[in-house]
Amino acid sequence: MAGLSTTFSGNSWYSEGLNPGAGLFNLGFSTVKDLDDDEIDAKFAAFNFQPRIGYFVIDNLAIGLDLMAGIVREKDPDDSDTWTVTTLGAGPFVRYYYPMEKIYPFAELNVGFGSTKYKSEYGEEYSYESKYTNFVYSAGIGAAIPLGERVTFDALAGYMSSTMKEKDEEYSDEMRIGTFGIKMGFMVYFGATE
Repeated sequence: MAGLSTTFSGNSWYSEGLNPGAGLFNLGFSTVKDLDDDEIDAKFAAFNFQPRIGYFVIDNLAIGLDLMAGIVREKDPDDSDTWTVTTLGAGPFVRYYYPMEKIYPFAELNVGFGSTKYKSEYGEEYSYESKYTNFVYSAGIGAAIPLGERVTFDALAGYMSSTMKEKDEEYSDEMRIGTFGIKMGFMVYFGATE
């Protein structure tokens, strides 16, 4: 990984915790059924997208920006109750490659800022909405496997910490979630790669 180059990728972050039904850059549909209790059923639809653009500032060191947009919707099949979670965010990343002949090990750090909105609708009678600010950081190690001159398949194992704080003047709620996960995706390189 030499020279100056911009990058664009889509990644999947499994075991994210808050978003059942899909990881980042995924579309998912899930059903939940409690076999012992007919009252506990749910259907989930989820979409999460995380594009990334970066730039090699020196040989083997890339910095850039991650963007994130996601939505999870749960519906009770027995009535019209729905719960929707919408998330938007952005943040910088830095990745250092150690080039080898057929594989490029790397270490990566990410920081993200954003907002999450929860909305509950119980038929036409009642609805509730809450908004949270998000702060996320993650670190991991992985490897990029070249699939051609300008494409790699990336796999990363790491830890992510997400802190959510409710934006409400009368009520304060803060939650922190720690996740160990696997991140996978394809990286496409534009510009000089020599």
